[in-house]
Amino acid sequence: MSGSAIADALVTMLGAASAFGSTAVGKDYKVLESSSGSCCVVTWRRFTSVESTYGGATHDRQWTHTIQGFIKDQGDAVSLLGRVITFSDTILNVIEHDGTLQGTVNKVVRVDAARDLNAAVQAGGAFWVPIFVDVVSLEYSDT
Repeated sequence: MSGSAIADALVTMLGAASAFGSTAVGKDYKVLESSSGSCCVVTWRRFTSVESTYGGATHDRQWTHTIQGFIKDQGDAVSLLGRVITFSDTILNVIEHDGTLQGTVNKVVRVDAARDLNAAVQAGGAFWVPIFVDVVSLEYSDT
């Protein structure tokens, strides 16, 4: 499968999550302009292809896609922190519900999330707290 197909699956899955909705998830930063709360941008980060048998008969491919989450500061620090904390839970719940990412990969092998405690982004006249979630998946082996 291709990295683009995997990204499309992540966009579809996250868009279906009630916490985000289809208009708050995309593959570009336009979602920051129209979102009233939390939103996600899915992008490709890393790709690794490794021969899995002697002689190069098959390849295992590992994809890393980054979900850049943005939580809008709506003027209530307690609410903002609560939405920051629950963001990764929402992502994990969506991925754990379908670890094959709509059949685009064999399985998700790792999910890493991080945020810089001092980082903020200004876009669309608002401040946003960014969170970065890496989704590492194994593509089906060549046969």
